[in-house]
Amino acid sequence: MSVQTVRDFIKHAESTPRLQAQLDSIPKGQGEKTLDQLVKLGATAGYTFSAEDYKKAVTELLAQKHAAGALSYDELCLIMGGLQID
Repeated sequence: MSVQTVRDFIKHAESTPRLQAQLDSIPKGQGEKTLDQLVKLGATAGYTFSAEDYKKAVTELLAQKHAAGALSYDELCLIMGGLQID
């Protein structure tokens, strides 16, 4: 389990409409419940990672995009109270 596995999962989801639709169907803003569903979806897609790995990976990705000035509306929503990342 690793942050890199989460990155690979996110990259795969971005290029797979069916997987992206499954991600979009997960309710946001429900803290650990949301994370549990994300971890389960990752596992069904062949990517094993923990909720902590997911939080670390998303935090790193958002920091990189913020530094580059490239945050999308959805990413801003994550920061502003969608999925709470510590």
